[in-house]
Amino acid sequence: MQVRGSRTTSEVVVQNRGSQTKAQLPYYLAFSFLPRLFFATSLFLSYLAVNVAEAGPGTVAVPFLRVGAGARPSAMGGAFAAVADDANASVWNPAGLSQLSQAELGFMRLMYYEGSAEDVLVASIPMGSKFGLGVHVISMNYGKFDYMVEDASGSFDATASTVAGTYKASALAAALGAGFELFPGVSIGANGKFITQSLEKTSGTGMMFDAGLLVALGPLMIGGGVQNLGSFGSDKSPMNLRGGAAFKMGQELVVAGQVDMPSDTNKMKMSFGGEFVLAQLIALRGGYRMGGDVTGMTFGGGIQSKLGKNTYALDYAMEMGDPFAATHRFSIRAVFGQ
Repeated sequence: MQVRGSRTTSEVVVQNRGSQTKAQLPYYLAFSFLPRLFFATSLFLSYLAVNVAEAGPGTVAVPFLRVGAGARPSAMGGAFAAVADDANASVWNPAGLSQLSQAELGFMRLMYYEGSAEDVLVASIPMGSKFGLGVHVISMNYGKFDYMVEDASGSFDATASTVAGTYKASALAAALGAGFELFPGVSIGANGKFITQSLEKTSGTGMMFDAGLLVALGPLMIGGGVQNLGSFGSDKSPMNLRGGAAFKMGQELVVAGQVDMPSDTNKMKMSFGGEFVLAQLIALRGGYRMGGDVTGMTFGGGIQSKLGKNTYALDYAMEMGDPFAATHRFSIRAVFGQ
């Protein structure tokens, strides 16, 4: 019999204490850390809610930041804060960047009304098992507008005699964010973004921030945070409080719900949606939005294929209930190194 060594009594005690510490860690998370985190988050969100209420109804600057990104989240009714499991997490909840294991790249085009359109580029890069970076760029083209001048009677009339030309309006937002897993199942994230907007001969710039939280309790995901903290010159920012929950059954089924509270309306908006994936090839999605300016159904789908080590997907979403017309979104996504 070979004796490799012996341990002293003190070494055994130290090891046992270490094992007890590891064994007690889940209890610490459940009964000590998570309640404190919940309490601190509640205080923070209560503070933000007071600021939202004080902001009151009114016009906000750069409202295009609320349009959202990605055909997949949009087809699910926009209930994506607690899902946040692809590169679109950079827009919906940056805490979700911590759960991505492969680099992703995506592009979306939103066909809006009156010739306007929005383009969104998203990308994410995992920097380890608990940390991820994300970027997104949102470009909004509001289209062309007639430049009106007064007619002989001093009024405005859209006729050839009073239209002196046309001008364009556009806006751009570029963001860099990160998500980090603090403890198993508990992640936080934040974005910093630079915004610029031009209208006729005037332009403006601003800085805004997002913060997010994501908690995984087995198949149940709870996520939320605040969007667009900051200012745009002297105008109000389109700040929004957001919270939701999602239930995941493997990679085949996701059911989610979400509540939003925009600062300029103080009216709660609710979103519900789901996704069903067939044979990891075809995805069927649907949802419903209510409250605010838009109430109606959303639906869409996608198809994906694996080529080599990469996976490519094409997604579509149609949103009903817009006061002007239904909107259509098209997205392409690439997941590298799967």
